[in-house]
Amino acid sequence: MNYWLVIVREGGVFMSIVETGLFGCRDPECGLLMTRVRPGTRLVLFVSGFGCKSYCKSFVGVFEVVGDWTKASKKLSDWSHVIEVKPITLGRVELGRIANKLSFIRGGRRSITEALHSVDPSNPKAMPMPIEDAELIINELRSQSIPKPVIEVLGERQRVVLRGWLVGGQVLRLNQLLRALMRRWRC
Repeated sequence: MNYWLVIVREGGVFMSIVETGLFGCRDPECGLLMTRVRPGTRLVLFVSGFGCKSYCKSFVGVFEVVGDWTKASKKLSDWSHVIEVKPITLGRVELGRIANKLSFIRGGRRSITEALHSVDPSNPKAMPMPIEDAELIINELRSQSIPKPVIEVLGERQRVVLRGWLVGGQVLRLNQLLRALMRRWRC
């Protein structure tokens, strides 16, 4: 299983991925991305600092690719091709909080930006993110253990389709949430 870092803008792209369960690319950038991002690939979403308000320079979730690439049937964030994704974990971990623990950042690169692009699947010279780094990010996201609806974590309640509940940074369906709560309280 490969982990790739996807750098997104907070507003349109990040919220679109959460709302629709789709990730995409636009021509002519799709070629390389479509060969690297396949079913089973996990995408670590990182919100850039460009034009953001809430999740600036933060890891905000990990999504697993569960479908194949298809031509976009409607215009979604200017994407020409899309692939279905499901959330594995959502939350917010600021880059500065864990940067010194991530090997792909400590690896002797000149800048943080260069390090981030070194694990970006649209970069021809990039390599997948080291599994240890991805697991660290996932664990940090999951350490936010207060159960709450995904919409409270991600904001913009009126636009977000509720897909599950966030427990320990992991998205659960209602029946999974009930089972988890029953186990916790030994019902």
